Amino acid sequence: MLQAVIFDYDGTLVDTETLLEKANDAVCRQFGVPYDSAAFRARVMAHPDPEYTATLKEVCRLPGSIDEVIAARHEAYRHAETETGLHPKPGADALVRQLHDEGYKLAIATSSGRAHVERDLERLGWNDLFDDIVDYTDVAHPKPAPDIYREAARRLRCEDGSCIAIDDSPAGVASAKDAGLLVIGLLDRRYVHELPDADRIVESLEEVSVGDLEEMAGGDES
Repeated sequence: MLQAVIFDYDGTLVDTETLLEKANDAVCRQFGVPYDSAAFRARVMAHPDPEYTATLKEVCRLPGSIDEVIAARHEAYRHAETETGLHPKPGADALVRQLHDEGYKLAIATSSGRAHVERDLERLGWNDLFDDIVDYTDVAHPKPAPDIYREAARRLRCEDGSCIAIDDSPAGVASAKDAGLLVIGLLDRRYVHELPDADRIVESLEEVSVGDLEEMAGGDES
């Protein structure tokens, strides 16, 4: 019986990946070096926030201190967000709202920081839809370790078979599977990766219905 759904955040619920790519390119241009998107994405997907900027600096060989790169990336991200806007992934808004309205427990398990996610949820009008947010600071080991999904499931008080995770990265899928959860892998074809451990793979959340989730978890509540 389905009790809860735990979502990854970046690239799963919200298209922050487009904003991050624009910000990274802008930072590299600011420091006078080319942005190697493919090499960077291969290294950093699902890594926690503190590692993200350090990896960008290393892969793209950015001059200056890490604090200078962090400041430049934050400013570039804010500019990209203002210019492009903040957009849910296709199908995300409808799925989250339906799950909430039908009484399922919802959480976010993210490698980003809580403040970043909470700010975005407020802007999207989602701040009252989720029961909890678990970020990388809440656990000893980030994705692909199972800690973050295990903690989210613990907070939602749901049994393994009644809780489904949705994530777009191999590290995230591995984390959720090792935590004992059923997993839907959201495939992003902009990046070269597969999600072989997922119980189901979709290309859009528009392909996922509440009925699908209930069937995965072994039936509805009736």
